[in-house]
Amino acid sequence: MAGDALRVLSALPAAETFFKRLGGRLGSAELEAGEPLTRAAEWFLDNRHIVLRTVRQVRKDMPPGFYRRLPAGRSGPLRVWSLAWEYLDSVDFEPDADSLARFVRGSEDRRPLGTAELWAVPPMLRAAALQRLAAALCRLVPEEENPFPPPPVDSVQNEADAVAHCVRTFRTLDEIRWADFFEQTSLVEEALREDPGGVYAAMDFDTRDRCRGTVERIAWRTGLAETVIAQRALEWAGRESDPSSRRAHVGYWLLDAGQREFERSFAYRPRWRERIRRALLNRPMWTYTTSMVGATLALWAIPIAWLVSLGTGAALLTLGATVTLIPASMLATSLVQWVLSLVIPPRVLPKLDFEKAIPERARTVVIIPTLLGSEDEVRSLVRRLERHYLGNPQDRLDFVLLGDFLDAPSEVGPEDDGIARVAREEIRALNEKHGSADRSPFHYMHRKRLWNPSEGCWMGWERKRGKVEEFNRLLLGANDTSFDVQVGDVAALRRARFVITLDSDTVLPPGLAARLAGTLAHPLNLPEIDPATGQVIAGYTIIQPRVDVAPRSGGRSKFSGIFSGDATIDIYTRAVSDIYQDLFGAGVYVGKGIYDLKGFDRSLVGRMPENALLSHDLFEGIHGRVALASDLVLYEDYPSTYLAYTRRLHRWIRGDWQLLPWFFSRVRAPAGGTLPNRFRPIDQWKLIDNLRRSLFVPSLLLLVTAGWLLLPGEAWLWTGMALIAPSGQLLIGILGGLTRGLVRARRRRAIRQWSEVRGGFRRWLMFWAFVPHEAWTATDAIVRTLHRILISRRRLLEWRTAAHTARLLETGSGMLREWGEMPAGVVCATFLAALVLLFRPEVLPVAAPLLALWLASPAIAGWISREVVPPRESPDPTQLTALRRLAR
Repeated sequence: MAGDALRVLSALPAAETFFKRLGGRLGSAELEAGEPLTRAAEWFLDNRHIVLRTVRQVRKDMPPGFYRRLPAGRSGPLRVWSLAWEYLDSVDFEPDADSLARFVRGSEDRRPLGTAELWAVPPMLRAAALQRLAAALCRLVPEEENPFPPPPVDSVQNEADAVAHCVRTFRTLDEIRWADFFEQTSLVEEALREDPGGVYAAMDFDTRDRCRGTVERIAWRTGLAETVIAQRALEWAGRESDPSSRRAHVGYWLLDAGQREFERSFAYRPRWRERIRRALLNRPMWTYTTSMVGATLALWAIPIAWLVSLGTGAALLTLGATVTLIPASMLATSLVQWVLSLVIPPRVLPKLDFEKAIPERARTVVIIPTLLGSEDEVRSLVRRLERHYLGNPQDRLDFVLLGDFLDAPSEVGPEDDGIARVAREEIRALNEKHGSADRSPFHYMHRKRLWNPSEGCWMGWERKRGKVEEFNRLLLGANDTSFDVQVGDVAALRRARFVITLDSDTVLPPGLAARLAGTLAHPLNLPEIDPATGQVIAGYTIIQPRVDVAPRSGGRSKFSGIFSGDATIDIYTRAVSDIYQDLFGAGVYVGKGIYDLKGFDRSLVGRMPENALLSHDLFEGIHGRVALASDLVLYEDYPSTYLAYTRRLHRWIRGDWQLLPWFFSRVRAPAGGTLPNRFRPIDQWKLIDNLRRSLFVPSLLLLVTAGWLLLPGEAWLWTGMALIAPSGQLLIGILGGLTRGLVRARRRRAIRQWSEVRGGFRRWLMFWAFVPHEAWTATDAIVRTLHRILISRRRLLEWRTAAHTARLLETGSGMLREWGEMPAGVVCATFLAALVLLFRPEVLPVAAPLLALWLASPAIAGWISREVVPPRESPDPTQLTALRRLAR
């Protein structure tokens, strides 16, 4: 019968064709005229889509590699195949979840089914029903050749009953919750639930499944029973005297730092691919730096070798090497991160299951720290706060609007009272609407302005960073903060353990707050802090989800539609930290996520000097140790106009360059003097990476300029090098995406990949249209920052919210605004055109396309920044996620 199972699975491609052909024949006019349609034919024709879907599902669920891992029984036949036929025959092809679970558990007294066998039960049941269905239909149409071998049991001679039973079997199997069935019947699951730390049973299904996967992998490579391995995990966890220790949880030995030691106890020998991955992960800094430096040098060597071959002098050779270094490094980064992502598996964080309720020990607060500039802005933020609550209506989840007034020349402004009054009224109305006698889920905290001599104005202390820091201190018991307006129950907030911080334009999808809390609350993720130094030595104080662009923000203008899906050209703003998380176990913080209140505060004590850090997110993530949870997603709005985007880019570049002092071994202390720098080499590499990205666009402009006017050789080759440099992800998409689509012979996949490539090309073209303006933006930001940190020591906290920036950009009319604010493209194109005509007119045909783009760049920016249509009421991501869940 084991051979029958393989023959049935091998026949599935032919079976799909067989069922399609048979359906056409049974439904043809010729068959209707020659013989009456039987009840069996009606059953099949009415449910042919279910049959074909079942064939495809079995093919997907039973790949050859998985089939080879299924053991045979004592007498030879494949055990799970025999079990499937025995069960279906015993219930006359009328299965249900309860009887199937009892049947499987009853069969385990002979020999327990392994993890792979239990997961093989659903496809084997479907395959057995397909085999019986084909046999019944071939009796109905004898001239059709059955692709399957004869079924081992086929006592029913009535084709109508046989077809009906098989169709009902397919429907029933689709309705069974197979995850529940698996955990009801798995002896490994039963054993691991005895976890001495009491953590395993509280984890979500995916994390438990990863633990069972480790047990299965070790068993497969060592030949031991899975239950033996599970029992040893329990024994090792039970050796720890402190039940709250990480080592007292079986997950420490199956998923975390103890996994290698646990494997060695079984003389486990990983396969060669796994050995390569582990070798890379054992020396992550060596792996990353060697790959980056090697790829950069290899690409950088191409233009240098070309210059040498042309007999270039020392001065021009130095110029060519200088202007090609950063473009080569950026292309190398794209290629290296792509290759490493193929070799190194994603590092998925373990999670507790808080879907039904967040427990009191993990009480969480959601905050939106922002600047409030108008009453309408307050109402908009309160509505967003309400949407967050409606998607995450947990009893132990509170929502807080943290407000500051805009900077002002005096402590009190004319609009302050109105803004504060509206905020108080709106929050109280929300509590009346959604609260109860003993619970008020919404809160409003507002700080008074303080005089800041370095900024020369009255403002909230340290802006967003100070707001969050003072809020943390307030929750930890401090009474000396600058919050002068407090609406809500502060005593309830002080019971919180975790804080989720969001920007004012962030969308919190349904259920995500509970999943974030469940991730940070897992014992393997909770921070361990050195009491002497405050340094995080294990775990994390921050969990950051992946941040994607909100779908509806991409339709506000042509600009957001082109760039909102960008991971190709917008290298600076859309860079992801997956490779840092997967390779080093710590990501890059971007200011949105969940943090452990006490741990986060403790990790930053005495580390943050005043009036010095605009880009505090990276700083906080390095000191507090941030993990990227790439399987959890937040959504944020994308700027709808090009000028709004460049204002944000200018602020980010300034913030990154303000971290220059942290390249030194000693750094400025908040109370004066200096203290040792805690940044590790990989942390300083993250800083270098940001600075390198900020120099990328200016270096491209220098490269094309030098190629047109100074460097020897063909100008079109230098221009081509520059054009390729920002196209790393685009090239990867073409080579990888389209190849996968063609290899798998899936036309829809190929069409989708082509659509992505076409979108990438549009972004690439727009990117080049704005190179002079972005080069000016980056250069201005860098020069301003260097002047401020080295000379003036003033205005280091200059910052505006996205909403405030949008209001400022509303001044002006039509495209005149872009022409007034984007002279760089026109000036650069005019100046370069004059130089080319004067010194190297033969280069003009090569330079003309880019020069024309730059001359038209203000008009292009104005055109793509206009609203396509008035914003439509489309479901936001929270609604879409809820609808998908209902559909499942």
